Amino acid sequence: MFVKSGTLLRNIMVNNVKRCSHGGMAGENLPFGKSLGRPGKLTLLFCLYFGTGFWAPFLILTYQEFLK
Repeated sequence: MFVKSGTLLRNIMVNNVKRCSHGGMAGENLPFGKSLGRPGKLTLLFCLYFGTGFWAPFLILTYQEFLK
């Protein structure tokens, strides 16, 4: 019984992927793919965004130590 339901579920998922998938190049279906233009720009923006969150506490601590 479990094997039959697993096979049925797999068939449904495979059909759904085949029917709804765009295929093609990686990142083709991203909502912001064409608007950024270059993948290097996206990488730089991600590094700046996540780097700022990592770097900010150290800057705040350094500033607080400078005030003392």
